[in-house]
Amino acid sequence: MTIFNLSVKQIDPTHYSKSSLDDADSKLIVVAVEYDDLDEGFLAKYDDEDDDKDILVPKHTSKSLPSAWARDALPATTVASTGFSDTLPNQILARFWDISTAAETALEVKPNLEWLTKMLHAEKDNVLSAPAGLKDTVLSTMPASTSKVDDWAVVQRTRKKLLRRKCEEYNLLPRLSPYNTRSIVHEHRNFLYCPVEKAASTFMRRFMYSIHSTNSSRILSPFEIPIQIALKYEFDTLRSMFRRGTYNFVDNSTKFLLVRDPYARLFASFVDKLSVPNNYYWKAWAVPAISHFRKSPSAQSLNCGHDVTFVEFVKYVIQSLHERDEHLRPVRDLCAPCDVEFSLIGHLETLNEDFQLLTSVLNVSITNFNFETLAEDVAEDSIRDATYSTFEFYLDLRECLSKFEMGQRLWKQMQVKGIIDDEFDFPLSREEMDKMTAGYYVHLLENARKLSRDHEKLRQQKQNAIRAAFEQVSAQDILKIVDIYSLDFEMFGYDKFPEFIVKTTGPVGT
Repeated sequence: MTIFNLSVKQIDPTHYSKSSLDDADSKLIVVAVEYDDLDEGFLAKYDDEDDDKDILVPKHTSKSLPSAWARDALPATTVASTGFSDTLPNQILARFWDISTAAETALEVKPNLEWLTKMLHAEKDNVLSAPAGLKDTVLSTMPASTSKVDDWAVVQRTRKKLLRRKCEEYNLLPRLSPYNTRSIVHEHRNFLYCPVEKAASTFMRRFMYSIHSTNSSRILSPFEIPIQIALKYEFDTLRSMFRRGTYNFVDNSTKFLLVRDPYARLFASFVDKLSVPNNYYWKAWAVPAISHFRKSPSAQSLNCGHDVTFVEFVKYVIQSLHERDEHLRPVRDLCAPCDVEFSLIGHLETLNEDFQLLTSVLNVSITNFNFETLAEDVAEDSIRDATYSTFEFYLDLRECLSKFEMGQRLWKQMQVKGIIDDEFDFPLSREEMDKMTAGYYVHLLENARKLSRDHEKLRQQKQNAIRAAFEQVSAQDILKIVDIYSLDFEMFGYDKFPEFIVKTTGPVGT
C-alpha cells in the first residue's frame, strides 16, 4: 500500500531568497509544512564536498522552520545560522525528504525512512504537501507500511485534511473558544472526546469510564461497564477544566471525534427511539410529530405516539428537532470541528480500525476485548440493552400496545439493524409472549443471531431497510435534510446523494 504520493517539482528560483541550485551533485532536504492557513515548502541545501549548508525559505512567507528539525533531518554535523526559533509551534506539521538531484527536470526522490518512522508515531498530525515554488516533474511513492495502525494513520490524515479544507472553504476557521464545546475529558491521559449521539456515543462513554477507573495501561472492556453507570457518570468537561484554570489542555491533548453518515444517523434515531416502546421519546418525539403532520390522528395516537411513521418523524426533525435534540443536531453544531483541531476523526462505519488506532495512540490495552469480533460484541450488547430497556418501558405503555406487539417490534428492530436474518419469522404465539421474560427473550434473540451467519446478507439487509425508509420521504423533505446536514456530509466525506436518495429526488439531487 502506498503511504504517500509526493509530486516532486522543478525548482523555480524566483520564489526563493537564494537560488544556487544548479549544482547537480547537491542534495536537498524538502520539508512540506502546513502552518495555520499557510501551505509552504522549505528547502535545506547542503553540499557533500565542503559540508556547506544553506537554508532556503520562500520570500513570501514570514513563517520559520525550527532549526532543531533541520538538525534532525540533515545528516551533516552543522547547520547554517538562520535565526530560526528552536521552539516548535503546535501548528507546524511537517515531513522531511532526502532528494538527490539527478537533473534539473528529473529529481530522484527517496524517503528519509528513519525520520518518517519517527513522525508516523508522533502525536502531531504530519501533512505531506508539495513544496511551494516548484513545478511538477516526477511522482514518487513511499514503500508499503507493515503496520495496520500505521496504514490507518494515513486515512486519518486524509480525513483531517478534508475537514480543514471545508472549514476554510466556508470561512469557518476558529471563531469560538473550544471551551464552549460539550467535550468530555480525561486530564491524566490527556484525552478529549466529543460525543455525537447515534455514533457509538454510549460505547465511547463506557470506554471513557473505563480509563477513568484506573491509572493502569490495562483497562476493562467497555462492554463490561454497565450502560447506566457510564451514562450517569459526571465526566470532567473542558468548561470545568477552564474554571479550574487549565487553559492549554486542548492544545496538548489527543482529541477524538466519532461521526456517522447523516442518513444512517437519522434512521438509527428513529429505529432505536421510536420503533420499540420508549415512554420518553414516544412523548417527546412521536406525539408532537403525529400532532403536527398527521391528518385526523386517533386519540390513542395522540396519547401514545406508538404508530408514528418515519415520514412524520423526518418532518418533525426538519421543523425543529434538529435544533433541539442532541441525537439529531448536526456534528458541526455539537462539536465545533472547525474550532477544535481533532487528532483523530473516526467514522462509525470503520469503528474497528478507528478504535484500534485510538487505543494505540492512548497506549492502553483492553482486557477481554478482541478487535476482530467487535461487530459481534456490539450486536450482542445491542440485544441485551434493547431487550431489557424495552421490557422495562413496556410496563408504562401497556395501554398503547400488547406485549405480543412489543415482541414483534423488538424482533423486527433486530432485523432492521442487521443483527438477525429477516428470513427468521417471529417465533412466539401470543400466549408464549405473554409469559416471556426479558432474560428468555435475550436468549431467543441470541440464538437467532448465531444462526444468522451470512454477514454480507445482514449488511445488505440493514442497507435495504434504510433505503426503504427514505424512499417513503418526499424529494422536497430529502433536500431539506441535505441542507440541514450539508456541512456534515462535506466535512466528513459522506455522499449527499447516494443512489437510493437520487432515486427519490431525481435529477434535482444529482
